[in-house]
Amino acid sequence: MNTYVTRINGLPSTDMAQYLQNMVAELAHQLGCREMGIYRYSADQESTESRNGRLDGIIAGISAGDVVICQFPTGNGLKFERDLVMRLKAYRARIGIFIQGIEHFEGEGSGLIPQGLVELYNLAEVLIVPSLSMWRLLLKNGIKKDMKYVVQEMWDYMANRCSFGTPNFKKEIRFIGHERFEGLEEWGDRNPDELWFDLVKGGWGWFGIMRRCTRNFSDFEIIIVDDGSMDGTSEIIDWYASQYNNIVAIHQENSGVAAARNRPL
Repeated sequence: MNTYVTRINGLPSTDMAQYLQNMVAELAHQLGCREMGIYRYSADQESTESRNGRLDGIIAGISAGDVVICQFPTGNGLKFERDLVMRLKAYRARIGIFIQGIEHFEGEGSGLIPQGLVELYNLAEVLIVPSLSMWRLLLKNGIKKDMKYVVQEMWDYMANRCSFGTPNFKKEIRFIGHERFEGLEEWGDRNPDELWFDLVKGGWGWFGIMRRCTRNFSDFEIIIVDDGSMDGTSEIIDWYASQYNNIVAIHQENSGVAAARNRPL
């Protein structure tokens, strides 16, 4: 008798479903399990004849009495997974289903799991579930009362196959209407005095980064002149002025850029 564990293939190494299945497969290898590879593809467009041929290839090494731990979902759809399990049972294999990726049902208010999933899980002899609360939810949704189950609990992520890389930090500020601030996206090695000197030249929508700036440059006094805005800017800068001691809001009738720049002086 041999024990197999399924693993999907064909996804990027950064895909979470691929990562989780890699981890489970590596742990299973350490326990002496063999691997049954399943390629991720668009199963909805496949004919019945083509699918039957694909399933026969996947389970070609299975003998009667072998144990197969199926990591579901495969991403190939519920029909594919049901057909795989039925084909394995036809070869008299014993089925366990390692359930992944359904934790969101536990957090939803309805607590309902699609009946098709429940019917699929009921084809197994044992279920490996994410948590005890998930097991209780499955029971409420129709899992057989005598179904054997194992709770995953918590473990360390052991598969060293997921390389997310090191993000590059860019000294960058994003502006609403940033075309008015050409050249400010990259401030390089300029000090805060030079940066603020450019900012006070004026432009539309720079309040969009106010929250970030006030926290990084709290030792500056920031004077914002509302030059007769009619788009809600007035209320926004008043709110910031009420939240930060170093922000001063000034309101005036529309008088043009020059007058707005000279008002704080």
